[in-house]
Amino acid sequence: VAGGPAADNLDISTAAGGGGGAPAAPTGTSVAAAAPPSPPAAPSIPAPSVNIGQIVNQRPQELAPVALTLRANDFSRAFGAPNPDFGFSIKGNLLAGHSVVTDLRTTANNFSGVSGGPYEITLEGLRILDGSGGDVTKRYNLTSVSGALTIFQAEQSVNFALSSNLTFGTEAGLEAGVRGGEVSFEVVSGSAEIVGGKLVATSGTGSVVVRASTPGNENYLGANAEQTITLAKAEQSVNFALSSNLTFGT
Repeated sequence: VAGGPAADNLDISTAAGGGGGAPAAPTGTSVAAAAPPSPPAAPSIPAPSVNIGQIVNQRPQELAPVALTLRANDFSRAFGAPNPDFGFSIKGNLLAGHSVVTDLRTTANNFSGVSGGPYEITLEGLRILDGSGGDVTKRYNLTSVSGALTIFQAEQSVNFALSSNLTFGTEAGLEAGVRGGEVSFEVVSGSAEIVGGKLVATSGTGSVVVRASTPGNENYLGANAEQTITLAKAEQSVNFALSSNLTFGT
């Protein structure tokens, strides 16, 4: 167009299309469009570490069972006595809050003899419970070891009684009570002897010491006891006879 502006002085507003309403750029100046600001960088969060050994088929790996050994303690008691309160020991560590529940039993009773022992003590109904009473026995590899109950011979006493004195020429029966074993008697000192299981005084003065003994048996220990009795003179009478009259000089 004659008289129009030179090609290197292009009106930006005209080039953009007339009537845009934007202010005209100065002649001979090149203007670049303003770039929008960059968004802030996202914070760097490291990815969580993965322990391959703890993930199997998308499920946590089961913990290995805890090895635990429980042993019934050894006990001993006398024949005829009641069984004691049994106990046990633990080798290994219980997990926090866990406790052992078990019954300790034996076949021995008050009448079980010395010769039948030792008797086994076993742990029956063994379980491990957590703090709320839940059964967590499967968390453990349990081993139970039996204990032993030994019964030993019981002490005993010999009970016998004699009268406080024994008259010369008389006799007294000898009896004694024991729990186990036979009883024998002997004169320890004094003037008496045992004849046919009876004590016979051979003098009317002094005292006699009698001992009763038992050797015991497999369940009872031996024992003895002594008693002292006084010997007494026997009573007597004097018998004589005279004729009813006596003549002078005879």
